[in-house]
Amino acid sequence: MTNDVYCPIHKTEKLAPLSSPIEAKPAESVFQGVVTVLRCAVPGCPVLHSMQIAPDWGGFFKLDADGTPIRL
Repeated sequence: MTNDVYCPIHKTEKLAPLSSPIEAKPAESVFQGVVTVLRCAVPGCPVLHSMQIAPDWGGFFKLDADGTPIRL
């Protein structure tokens, strides 16, 4: 990723790669290979970013209780 991405809630916090990948259920996953996911470093902030997962939402999303990506 060439451009820095900042949290839309905490405007000064640059998003960083997740330390562990989001696990997708194989039967439901449409992704193959590595998916880059960034998150806000502020504890408790739900903001995640991935153009592969949420291209229609500008890349920004959060996960619901079941781990499904939803619009911020």
